[in-house]
Amino acid sequence: MVVAVALGSSAPAGAQASAAPDGSDVTPITGPPPTPNPELLEPTEETLELSVDPAYLDQTRGLMNWLVNDVHGYWDGRANVTTAVNYRWIPRGSDITSSCGPVRDVLAAYCSRDDHIYFSETFAVFTLNQFGDGALAYVMAHEYAHNVQSERGRRNGSDDDVDIVVAELHSDCLAGAYLGDLRERGQLEEGDYREAQTLAVNLGDDDHGSGIARRNALHRGFLQGAASCWDRWELPNVNAEALARRAGTVG
Repeated sequence: MVVAVALGSSAPAGAQASAAPDGSDVTPITGPPPTPNPELLEPTEETLELSVDPAYLDQTRGLMNWLVNDVHGYWDGRANVTTAVNYRWIPRGSDITSSCGPVRDVLAAYCSRDDHIYFSETFAVFTLNQFGDGALAYVMAHEYAHNVQSERGRRNGSDDDVDIVVAELHSDCLAGAYLGDLRERGQLEEGDYREAQTLAVNLGDDDHGSGIARRNALHRGFLQGAASCWDRWELPNVNAEALARRAGTVG
């Protein structure tokens, strides 16, 4: 990544879309897209060592600070959607209690009740070292997208009205739109977007959608921009309380 810390890829400018339920109505950029590999989710010895390395932690924090400000700049400026959010680092081994409840030190989450993005140092180091800075940008943009949903969504629907998987895939799509903006500004380096795709396809579950669906949602936003995400996934009741209950998982 091209920042004071370092993102990149070459990709076509657009793609045709129909309306497959999992977002698969977009084509891969170059070559076969990444597929799930459970071994990638196991922390390596190097990752464990870096998680307690002060210099590496400082570098990671610097990149995270840059990312949260840049994502904000994308939404408030280039995407013309006024947003505001706070964020907080979770130190390794720390117990953090948000307004949504406990937040573990091995994840990233957005809590709508206190309008905070919580990001653990452990998860940031794991993502950066084992997947790359493109993947880290994806996670930050995904959590910020939940803030966008909360601010733009109607808050008067019941929790039962919220399809959490739809909200997650929509957030992945919006994260892809941010990565596409990075590409347009020349701040994605070779391989950065594939890093994001690789992480997305390996984070599938019942609450977030399958890995393939997450990868495809990310790809839609990357190629077609934020407007295509709102067109594809209707969120009539993005209920803040329902999203808040999910702060205990990577959302």
